[in-house]
Amino acid sequence: MRAWNFFRPLLTENVSQHKMKKKNQKVIRLVFLVVTILSFTALFVSRCGFALFPVTTRYAYQPILKYRWENKNIVEHFPTKIPDEAKNIKFYYRAGLMQGGTAIELRMQMSQRAFDSIVHKHRAMAKLILDHLGKDNETKSQEKIYFEPPLMFYTVSRAELTDEYEIGPLPDGYEIFLLHSKKYERYWNHGKTAGIAVSQDRNEIIYWAAVW
Repeated sequence: MRAWNFFRPLLTENVSQHKMKKKNQKVIRLVFLVVTILSFTALFVSRCGFALFPVTTRYAYQPILKYRWENKNIVEHFPTKIPDEAKNIKFYYRAGLMQGGTAIELRMQMSQRAFDSIVHKHRAMAKLILDHLGKDNETKSQEKIYFEPPLMFYTVSRAELTDEYEIGPLPDGYEIFLLHSKKYERYWNHGKTAGIAVSQDRNEIIYWAAVW
C-alpha cells in the first residue's frame, strides 16, 4: 500500500501530462486549419478583386510584373520599370478568374532615340508584323500565316479608333510586333499572346501580354 501511495502521484501526473499534450495537439491542428482556410479565402478574395476591378495606377506596374504575373516567359520584353523619360503613361492589369483571361499592358510615349532603339530591337525578334487591324501585311500573299485570335488593347479608347473602313484593335498608323503566340491544343479557345505595338507618328509603345 505504501508503494502504491508513493507511485500514485507520479502516475496521475503522467496521465495529466498526456491529456494536456493531446489537448495542445488538437489546438495546434485547429489553429493550422483556421490559418489555412483564411489564407485561401484571402487569396481567392484578392484574385476576385483583381479580376472584377482592374488595376490602372502606374505605381502598381513593378510589383504586379514582379510578384503577381505568373507567365514570366511572355513578359520578358516588358521594361523592369517605367523609364523616367516616359510620358502619357497608361497601365492596365486584370487577373484571370476561373475561365477568365489575364492581361497586362503598359502604354507610353518615349523620346525619339529610345523609341527607335526599341523598335529596331523588337522588329528583328517579331514572329509576325501586323498592321493596326491585326492583319499581316508584310508577308507575300501566298506565304501568309494568318493570326487567328483577335487582339484587344485595354489602354486604347474607342474614340481613338478612327479608321474609315474597318475598326481594328489600334488607331491607324500602328504596327504590331507579335513576339509570343501559342494556342492550347487545336483551337484558340485558350492561348497566350504577347508583343509590342508601336506608332511612329507618336513615338508611342504599347507592351502587352495576355493569357486566356
